This record gives sequence, structure tokens and C-alpha cells, in this order.
Amino acid sequence: MRAHGATYPHAFIRFVGNGDGDATDNKRLDEWVDRIAQWRDQGLQSVWFFMHQHDERHSPEAADYVTRKLNEKLGLNLPRPQFVNKQDGLFG
Repeated sequence: MRAHGATYPHAFIRFVGNGDGDATDNKRLDEWVDRIAQWRDQGLQSVWFFMHQHDERHSPEAADYVTRKLNEKLGLNLPRPQFVNKQDGLFG
């Protein structure tokens, strides 16, 4: 991969959310998806994308959002998070 001087075909990305839900994070995640697509076209073979939010309640939704966008943009079939029905609780 030769994007911005990178010469290694693998990337590690740590995304830290703004703590405001999806107000600005989705825009930033879209930019990462576009960048990953560009890098793939330049030889990227794998990416490790770690994310967290200041308020971790927003992390599952953000992870689902970026997974859906990566699948759409790159033609992937990454598994999306499975959410627990809030009314059922953890143990149904």
C-alpha cells in the first residue's frame, strides 16, 4: 500500500468517538470508509478497525454503522452486531 507514504499492506485504526452519538461520528466514519477503499485499491490487504466512545452506550451502534458502510462500499459481507431486544433483556 502506498497511501501517504505507507508501504505496509495492513492497517490498524483506532477510532475514538466524540461522545455525541452519531452527530459527527458518522461523517468521520464515512471518511474512514472512503480512505480504506482508497487504500485497498492501492494494495491494502487487511485492516483492524477498533473503536470506542467516551460514552460506550454509543459504541455498538457506531460499530454497526461502520460495518454496514464497509460492506456497501467494498462489497464485503462482514457480520454485523446482533442487538439484544431491550424489552427482553439479556436472558430473554
